[in-house]
Amino acid sequence: MYGVGLLTRRVGCIKISPYKYNNMKKNVFDVFKEMNANDEANGTATLGMCPTLVRADKTKAGGHVTMGIPGEELINIMNGTKFPVLLLLDKAEYQRLMEE
Repeated sequence: MYGVGLLTRRVGCIKISPYKYNNMKKNVFDVFKEMNANDEANGTATLGMCPTLVRADKTKAGGHVTMGIPGEELINIMNGTKFPVLLLLDKAEYQRLMEE
């Protein structure tokens, strides 16, 4: 599984370790699962998904992706309470697992 580097200016995808990323104590996907469980239990929204692809452009360095998000989430990004992470999923595998 690959994802874009968190809070970096580096362009490109990095392989996400099954155990640690950037010297973190937990697997990033375990943290996502925990945040989601806490959101369901507490009625909060600390983890969200915005799957609206607005535009994708090829560049000399690789590409730029523009995603659509709700206006309130843009405010959260701008004030530093949330940050975006782009995950790239295998579409066929995602759909297969969602239908199990």
